[in-house]
Amino acid sequence: MPQVPYQGVPTARPEMPAPPREQITEQTPGAAFGTNIGAAVERLGTTFDQVGGELWNRAVQLQEMKNETEANNADADLTIEMGKRHADFNALQGQARADAYPQYVQDLQDMRLRYRGQLSNDSARRMFDRSSLNTMGRTIFNGAGVAAEGQRTALDDSYSAKIDTIKNSLSSTPHTEQDMLAQQAEMEKYVQLQGRARGQLPDKIADEVFKHKSDTIVHWLKGVADEQPFTAEDKYGTYAGKLTIADDERIKTYIRNKTHTVAAQQEANNINQDLLKAEDPNRYERGIGERRAEGREVAQRLAPNDPEFAQRLDTAITLGWNRSNQERRDTNYKNEYIVRAAILGAYGPTPHNDADMYTLGPKAKAAWDNLPDDMKDHYRGVMASKAAGDQRLTHDGLVTFQKYLGMASGTPDEQNEFLNLDTTEIKGLPTSKQLELFRVQEKIKANPMGNENTSRVMARVVAAGYVPADIVNDKDSRNQFRGALEGQLEDWKYQYGKYPDRDQERKIAAALIQEQHDPSKWFGRTTPMFQLPIPQDQLDAVKEQYKSKGLPVPSDEAIRMEHNRQLFQEQYGPKGKTPIGPAQTKPKGPPGGGSILPHGEEFM
Repeated sequence: MPQVPYQGVPTARPEMPAPPREQITEQTPGAAFGTNIGAAVERLGTTFDQVGGELWNRAVQLQEMKNETEANNADADLTIEMGKRHADFNALQGQARADAYPQYVQDLQDMRLRYRGQLSNDSARRMFDRSSLNTMGRTIFNGAGVAAEGQRTALDDSYSAKIDTIKNSLSSTPHTEQDMLAQQAEMEKYVQLQGRARGQLPDKIADEVFKHKSDTIVHWLKGVADEQPFTAEDKYGTYAGKLTIADDERIKTYIRNKTHTVAAQQEANNINQDLLKAEDPNRYERGIGERRAEGREVAQRLAPNDPEFAQRLDTAITLGWNRSNQERRDTNYKNEYIVRAAILGAYGPTPHNDADMYTLGPKAKAAWDNLPDDMKDHYRGVMASKAAGDQRLTHDGLVTFQKYLGMASGTPDEQNEFLNLDTTEIKGLPTSKQLELFRVQEKIKANPMGNENTSRVMARVVAAGYVPADIVNDKDSRNQFRGALEGQLEDWKYQYGKYPDRDQERKIAAALIQEQHDPSKWFGRTTPMFQLPIPQDQLDAVKEQYKSKGLPVPSDEAIRMEHNRQLFQEQYGPKGKTPIGPAQTKPKGPPGGGSILPHGEEFM
């Protein structure tokens, strides 16, 4: 095919193959010509670029870790401080929470900004913002719920307070029935408001209204019952169907107690009003029978269908009568007690008549004037008998004295019997011994336990078998032994400054029951030491010794007791002891020496 441009001469030429030649190939490395040096130089620049990039990346990572740590620490501290503030806010109650909420939110915001401002760079701040804003948001949200709950609680409490105020007013302040109904309507308004605020359904609100109305009626009836129990009882009947079952039972019980106790006591006081006037000399003219009859009439008028009220009223009348009589007996007893003491010489010389009694001071005079006439006549006879001459203490009198002294620390029954004694009437005792027993009565009344030491020692020696059964089982012998034991225990304490120990107690008890020669008996018969008499001739001999020297003569009782004390000390007392008691209280020995003891010991 012709080509363009067209050439008119042929273009083909003959080609001759090239003559063969020998090629020599030799592998020579580029390093021989310095190529490795150039490559190394080229790689060095690349390495410098890579190292710089790595160092930068490491520096950035370290800074990010530092920022994150700083942000996390700040967030943790912020969380702790926010927690404390939230706890303080949560501790508030009711309206105080709602009022404090704005300041609470502001405090949280201020805290976050304060911690944010302490961070070193913006990157740490951005990290801190992501976590702290979340923490603050949750805390504020929780606080809002707490504040709302406080607001609801405050509102609910305000309604409850109004309701309670109305109820308490009805029970504490007298109100008419119209007042009660008006207050009840006011209370119903607050109950409905409270129910709606609580989100209660209408049926629930109606039920609450009924319960509070019932409680309002109860409070009103209580107030009426406190003033007029029987009026409250009548009013209760008109409201019985408007009360809950629990309130109905509660107010019935309350009114019943008022009518059966308060009203009964009030009516009893009206019937016994003369007994309440101590200055009324005629207050006992009406007897208990007449008063009880009046009480039955009152009960029939006030509560004709309530036999229990009649019984309560009768009981209250009787108790009032008995109480008044007991007070009269107590007053008479106190006056009689003072008169007895006066007759026994407690306030001065022993009186022999009314005139002497008036000289003993205002206390004795007042007691004598207030004593009933029959008691005055009795004690006039006692004074007259003492005016005729005092009783000498005989052996039988000493036994009687020891017996009563033993009763004073005996069993409760024996002690009561002793306390009921009129010591002025005990036969065979001189006035001084009657007064001594009277003083023991006073001591027991001040300390009802009596002489506890004697009682304990008596119990121990009896339990140990040191006192024979015939003495323990015989009341008079037992009391006489107890009286002698007490005398020796007290004498021991006087002599040595303390009571004897257990071993000495047993020795004293054994010595008191030790048989002694009794000169008053024939054929050398014996008597236990605690019952041993002193012959009258020995008593007279001691007295003569005093008379011969012109000294006061000791009483028979003093001589007898000193004789027994010395006899006991001489035979059983510890030797070498020095008395430490007030020696001036002991009876003086006979003038010029001499003794009433069998072996010639001195009379101390």
